[in-house]
Amino acid sequence: MGSDATYSFLALPEQMRAALEAGGLRVLEQIDLSDTTLASIRENMRRAERGEPSHQRNHVVLGDEFAVRLRNVSKCAMERRLIEQFIIAEKM
Repeated sequence: MGSDATYSFLALPEQMRAALEAGGLRVLEQIDLSDTTLASIRENMRRAERGEPSHQRNHVVLGDEFAVRLRNVSKCAMERRLIEQFIIAEKM
Protein backbone atom coordinates (compact mmCIF):
# COMPACT_ATOMS: atom_id res chain seq x y z
CA MET A 1 0.00 0.00 0.00
CA GLY A 2 2.63 2.56 1.01
CA SER A 3 4.42 2.25 -2.32
CA ASP A 4 1.22 2.72 -4.39
CA ALA A 5 0.45 6.39 -5.13
CA THR A 6 -3.29 5.70 -5.25
CA TYR A 7 -3.16 5.37 -1.46
CA SER A 8 -1.88 8.92 -0.97
CA PHE A 9 -4.18 11.16 1.05
CA LEU A 10 -1.96 14.22 1.25
CA ALA A 11 -3.72 17.57 1.46
CA LEU A 12 -2.79 21.16 2.18
CA PRO A 13 -3.87 22.49 5.59
CA GLU A 14 -6.59 24.60 3.95
CA GLN A 15 -7.87 21.55 2.05
CA MET A 16 -7.96 19.47 5.23
CA ARG A 17 -9.91 22.16 7.06
CA ALA A 18 -12.35 22.51 4.15
CA ALA A 19 -12.86 18.73 4.01
CA LEU A 20 -13.57 18.55 7.74
CA GLU A 21 -15.99 21.46 7.55
CA ALA A 22 -17.69 19.93 4.49
CA GLY A 23 -18.11 16.77 6.56
CA GLY A 24 -20.07 18.64 9.21
CA LEU A 25 -17.29 19.46 11.66
CA ARG A 26 -16.37 22.85 13.06
CA VAL A 27 -12.61 23.30 13.40
CA LEU A 28 -11.84 24.77 16.80
CA GLU A 29 -8.08 24.73 16.48
CA GLN A 30 -5.57 23.87 13.77
CA ILE A 31 -1.95 23.81 14.88
CA ASP A 32 1.12 23.31 12.71
CA LEU A 33 3.44 20.89 14.54
CA SER A 34 6.12 20.88 11.84
CA ASP A 35 8.81 22.54 13.96
CA THR A 36 8.24 20.03 16.78
CA THR A 37 8.40 17.17 14.28
CA LEU A 38 11.64 18.50 12.79
CA ALA A 39 13.21 18.78 16.25
CA SER A 40 12.31 15.15 16.92
CA ILE A 41 13.71 14.02 13.55
CA ARG A 42 16.96 15.88 14.21
CA GLU A 43 17.27 14.36 17.68
CA ASN A 44 16.71 10.86 16.28
CA MET A 45 19.40 11.52 13.67
CA ARG A 46 21.85 12.64 16.38
CA ARG A 47 21.05 9.52 18.42
CA ALA A 48 21.72 7.34 15.37
CA GLU A 49 25.04 9.14 14.72
CA ARG A 50 26.07 8.40 18.31
CA GLY A 51 25.08 4.75 17.86
CA GLU A 52 22.19 5.04 20.33
CA PRO A 53 18.92 3.22 19.66
CA SER A 54 15.82 5.12 18.65
CA HIS A 55 13.16 5.79 21.26
CA GLN A 56 10.61 4.45 18.78
CA ARG A 57 9.93 0.79 18.10
CA ASN A 58 7.50 1.23 15.21
CA HIS A 59 9.42 -1.23 13.04
CA VAL A 60 8.24 -4.07 15.29
CA VAL A 61 4.65 -3.47 14.22
CA LEU A 62 5.14 -1.87 10.80
CA GLY A 63 7.65 -4.35 9.43
CA ASP A 64 10.94 -4.29 7.57
CA GLU A 65 9.94 -1.47 5.19
CA PHE A 66 9.48 0.95 8.09
CA ALA A 67 13.10 2.19 8.03
CA VAL A 68 12.80 3.18 4.36
CA ARG A 69 9.45 4.87 4.95
CA LEU A 70 10.82 6.72 7.97
CA ARG A 71 13.79 8.00 5.95
CA ASN A 72 11.45 9.17 3.18
CA VAL A 73 9.01 10.96 5.47
CA SER A 74 11.88 12.51 7.45
CA LYS A 75 13.48 13.84 4.26
CA CYS A 76 10.14 15.26 3.08
CA ALA A 77 9.54 16.90 6.46
CA MET A 78 12.99 18.46 6.52
CA GLU A 79 12.42 19.81 3.00
CA ARG A 80 9.04 21.18 4.21
CA ARG A 81 7.16 19.09 1.65
CA LEU A 82 5.24 17.45 4.50
CA ILE A 83 3.84 19.19 7.54
CA GLU A 84 2.20 17.78 10.63
CA GLN A 85 -1.10 19.20 11.77
CA PHE A 86 -3.00 18.82 15.03
CA ILE A 87 -6.67 19.60 14.51
CA ILE A 88 -9.37 19.84 17.15
CA ALA A 89 -12.88 19.80 15.71
CA GLU A 90 -16.40 19.22 16.94
CA LYS A 91 -19.56 17.98 15.33
CA MET A 92 -21.87 20.85 14.38
